[in-house]
Amino acid sequence: MSADPLRLDGRRALITGASRGIGRAAAEVLGAAGAAVAINYARSDAEADAVAEGLRARGVEVEVIQADIADPAQVQTMFEQLKIRWDGVDILVNNAAVIHDGFVMLMAPEAWDEVVAVNLRGAFLCARQALRPMIARRWGRIINLVSPAALLGKDGAANYAAAKGGLTMS
Repeated sequence: MSADPLRLDGRRALITGASRGIGRAAAEVLGAAGAAVAINYARSDAEADAVAEGLRARGVEVEVIQADIADPAQVQTMFEQLKIRWDGVDILVNNAAVIHDGFVMLMAPEAWDEVVAVNLRGAFLCARQALRPMIARRWGRIINLVSPAALLGKDGAANYAAAKGGLTMS
């Protein structure tokens, strides 16, 4: 491990929702700092593969894992795969999120449930899997990404604001 606090050589990072947007940027920053990077994604093989190819071209060790983080069995399998490959993760970035905006009086219960399941429960499921090994190694970082909606709310996004607000309380 590097003595430079800005270097992450020898560390292993899992970023949920890393196939695009902020998750992709997090994967690029952590990879540039020397960490091996696991790209989690739910839907787009092509987007996840493009991120992985870009990182590998820069010499970053990369794993790509498709898993729905709202599903406890898939989260467990993802962490088991990373335990076999890397002996676990040192850094977890809970980034994955879905959005189903709409006014509460018109929102389908399924839209509420999916947003809370991915954005809040998924982060909990991943943190629960990551914590014990981090504690045993006496080093680890869990980063929960939120938005201003977590603190200020957002018109037409009560489900999103509630889920992201819940992450600020963990």
